[in-house]
Amino acid sequence: MGRPREDRSRLPADVSSFVGRSHEAAEVRRLLDDYRLVTLTGPGGVGKTRLGLRVAAGRAASEPDGVHLVEVGRLGDPRLLGDAVVQALGLVDHSARPPLEGLSEHLADRRLLLVLDGCEHLGGACADLVGRLLRVSPGLRVLATSREPLQVSGEALLAVPPAAPDDAVELFEQRARAVVPDFRVTAENRDTVDRLCERLDRIPLAIELAAVRLRVLSPDQILDRLDDRFRLLARPTRTDGRHATLLATVEWSAQSCSPAELALWARASVFVASFDIDAATYVCAGPDLPADRVDEALAGLVDKSVVGVRHEAPGARYVWLDTLRDYGARLLADRGDDPVLLRRRHRDWYLSLARTISPSSGDVPEPATVGGLEPANLRAALDHCFTEPGEARAGMELSTALLFGWLNRGLLREGRYWLERALAADGEPSPERARALWACAWLAIEQGDLTAAEDLLARARTLATELADESALGWAVALAGYAALFAGDLGRARPLLEEGMARHRAIGDVLGELAASSGLAQTTSYLGDPVALAVVDATLTRADGSRLAVVRATALRNRGLELLRRGEVDQATGQLRQALRLSVRLHRRMGLATCLDLLAWTASAGGDHDRAARLAGAAHAAHRRIGATKPAPQRDRERHFAALTRTALGEPEYAAAFGEGEALAEADAVRYALAEGTAVPEAAAGSSPLSAREEQVATLVTAGLSDRQIAAELVISPRTAQAHVARILAKLEVSNRAQIAAWRTRRSAGRSTR
Repeated sequence: MGRPREDRSRLPADVSSFVGRSHEAAEVRRLLDDYRLVTLTGPGGVGKTRLGLRVAAGRAASEPDGVHLVEVGRLGDPRLLGDAVVQALGLVDHSARPPLEGLSEHLADRRLLLVLDGCEHLGGACADLVGRLLRVSPGLRVLATSREPLQVSGEALLAVPPAAPDDAVELFEQRARAVVPDFRVTAENRDTVDRLCERLDRIPLAIELAAVRLRVLSPDQILDRLDDRFRLLARPTRTDGRHATLLATVEWSAQSCSPAELALWARASVFVASFDIDAATYVCAGPDLPADRVDEALAGLVDKSVVGVRHEAPGARYVWLDTLRDYGARLLADRGDDPVLLRRRHRDWYLSLARTISPSSGDVPEPATVGGLEPANLRAALDHCFTEPGEARAGMELSTALLFGWLNRGLLREGRYWLERALAADGEPSPERARALWACAWLAIEQGDLTAAEDLLARARTLATELADESALGWAVALAGYAALFAGDLGRARPLLEEGMARHRAIGDVLGELAASSGLAQTTSYLGDPVALAVVDATLTRADGSRLAVVRATALRNRGLELLRRGEVDQATGQLRQALRLSVRLHRRMGLATCLDLLAWTASAGGDHDRAARLAGAAHAAHRRIGATKPAPQRDRERHFAALTRTALGEPEYAAAFGEGEALAEADAVRYALAEGTAVPEAAAGSSPLSAREEQVATLVTAGLSDRQIAAELVISPRTAQAHVARILAKLEVSNRAQIAAWRTRRSAGRSTR
């Protein structure tokens, strides 16, 4: 399970400038240097998230494995927290193991900062996850924001105060100039602005909302009206005076909105995190908000700082602050709108998008085509389906329609979670249930969970037969063949895949037919049947005539496999490199890993055993990063070529080359695999046979450190340190640590005389 190390930071861009907080930022930085868990606490609107993200961005350069944000406040189900962390880290995990196991393994020797934003509503789950990860990852630091402490051992707390007086004034001026460009804080109005900021308890969000009113009011008029409004709106029974201040400010902003803007504010609160204009129009339009006026109302909410706007391809997205979205939900509850109807519209919008990438659409989407399907809104739509009576069938359709989204993004575990939840929620026989059964089985196969897959497929086949659903029957049969292929039962796989192909062809389902033929091409190739090439060529011809780029990538890989079996090594290598390039473009991490495996085989078959060992190491690392289980025939063929290479090189040289490939970053491994020559990877090139990490280890060995001390110094596990030392011994062809030190000393002396 993993990601390329080049991707150092995953933080959102600011939608407005950051003002002040220099003292607090310095204190957070100090705490992060001294503690591994720092939690910023404080009421809504005080600026916890902005402060945390500002400090986190400043640490990106000093964190070898980056800074990563988990928007906990966007999650509704604590069971998805681990998967949200996996996704925030940019990882892909094809395994069926619990996410914490994979995270623990991945983070064991990493050094990074994890930002958990908005933990209060999942405090227990956050505390459990953070506590466990900190125990297994000495290089991990966590910066959390929450209205309450996480109460984890070793937690350092910083209560984020209101803005300093001068910072509050500067913030007011900056936000005011966004609506009145020539506004300045002067000697004449400074006292009014000071009193205005104090009246707002110097809460940044309240100041921003009040500053917007300068479009129609002077600072004195704003102050007068604040005094009037607060007397009317502040809640004296609330124990948190600042919360009452913020609430009064938000309510005042709401009272400045037009009816159309208020309607949109309330209805758009069903969106989580962000939305675009098309989604808002579909969900929020009504008799009091015509579809052709939604953009005008949305512009008004942007002008009033109720929503932010982030410009990104293919168009603008409108971003909620949680406090203002929560207030919109309160408005919705107080209005005559039907919240269930709005959540159903929200679900229907995402279902309509999901249908464009569903298996029944006849297309396998590229990642760019699923950009509107942001996870936070999908989770909200799915959760609505499984908590609102009578909606489970729609949830079953939505979770199944997202199958290729789950596969493309490597979200196999989350996809299975929703599909299993759907199957549990609606047990009535239906075409939707038949599709959900085989879709869930596909994800289970990819995870290597064949027992669960076979049970699901047997149920799918029985139900499809009862319903006379030829499409579902075709998929159930073909996937049963794929499961048999995965298990290594090639004799059983072949007739099932042939039957699946025939069933799909009979009903004109091109995608189903090509999926089955891809499995058949692999099966016949592993069986040594010459028909494999004709099968894969037919698949390529059909894929070239469509937008099925993923099918083409698989077919090219299968063609390389068969050409290698026939002894056409150069042609096989060319096909596999094409497949690798396409897998990289499509972000298909499993395809990438498999291509590296097969290219190691072609190198071995071609007699380039040094290259074969390096590629085998790179492939091993790629599979380990995504937690993938390989099909049994692939494992058998891999052992065959590894034995050839080991025999040709000898065990020490094989281990050294394998270790070099294993140490390569994913992008470097791809570059090496695509190279036409046999050059040593960059990490091992030059006058030193050691990689950059091995050079560090050799230096520490020279200084007399033990494996355990090296592990502590480099923040890696002792076992990893021991493996580095073993590879160094093999590469240098020496037998003890003293000889490593002697080599290192000679090398340093040689550099100093140049």
